[in-house]
Amino acid sequence: MPQVLPCISRCWGLGFWVYLLANSAFDLSKLASKLFQNSFDLTAGQWCGLVANLVFFGICASTVMVRWSAVLVRRAFILGSGHRWLHHLLAPIFVAGFYRATWSRIAKAWGLVIFIVVIGIIVANLPYPWRQIIDLGVVINLLGGTVALLAHTARAVVGKQLPKVSGDFPAGCTEFDDNCVTGGPYPQAVSLTSHC
Repeated sequence: MPQVLPCISRCWGLGFWVYLLANSAFDLSKLASKLFQNSFDLTAGQWCGLVANLVFFGICASTVMVRWSAVLVRRAFILGSGHRWLHHLLAPIFVAGFYRATWSRIAKAWGLVIFIVVIGIIVANLPYPWRQIIDLGVVINLLGGTVALLAHTARAVVGKQLPKVSGDFPAGCTEFDDNCVTGGPYPQAVSLTSHC
């Protein structure tokens, strides 16, 4: 019974981010699809912008989002039944590193929120086709994050292998054991039999 709580927390923490990314990608894809209704009227500069945008966001999806997803999955699977209930309740923000993290991870988490708000306001006011071009790139990035989260989670559940990245816990933090960055066994908080 004590292993049920970590399973619920992992589903809550990671499921929140999978849903948020996938739902955002779906909503933005409706706006981005307007680009293909009149795509033949794009200028050469707009076509270049489209290609550059897709390359940029493709690189972001395959690097930044893959690493971000790995950190989330690692933090989710380190959260165990021995940890305080508050960490389980706040699993989505815990796994994303909004607290109980290095200052660098906290700055990245909050910086991302600020960046998304600012860029969302700017992009929402761009004229056709620039808004749709940027939205298409963002959709690729969001889908890359969704797929990476699901893949890292499947590897942790089925393959019993956590991503080989740091969980970015603060130095000297003894509450969360992140000693298997080099590919060793699961930390103490994670039981091999506690998967959902």
